[in-house]
Amino acid sequence: MGYFRRNKIGLYLPVKVSLTTTQDIPNQALRRRHEQNLDAAKESLRANDVTEREFTFITMSIDKSKINDAKKMIRDFRDKMCSYLEEGAKNEVYELSIQLFPRTKLLREKE
Repeated sequence: MGYFRRNKIGLYLPVKVSLTTTQDIPNQALRRRHEQNLDAAKESLRANDVTEREFTFITMSIDKSKINDAKKMIRDFRDKMCSYLEEGAKNEVYELSIQLFPRTKLLREKE
C-alpha cells in the first residue's frame, strides 16, 4: 500500500508520518478499506500464533447516549497505542482494529 518501506537492514520505516481520514462521514473508499482490514484480521486469526496477536471482545448492555464519548475514548486510546508502539526499532508492521457496533439492531433484522 506504500505506507512503509524496508531499509537496508530490514527495518520498516514509515513513508508518511501520519494518515488521517474523515470521521463520522460516510465514505465508500474508507468502508472498503475497513472491509479489507476485517478480512486480514480473519486471516491473521487463522494463520498467526496466539502469541503474535490479540483478539478480544465483550458484549454489553449500554446507554446509547454515551456512544460519542466512547468513540472519542477509542480514538484517544488508538493514538496513544500508536505512539507507544512506534517508539524503538520498527521491525514488523501491525494493524490495530477496535470495533464497537450495535448487536441489537442486527439481531432484530435477522428475526
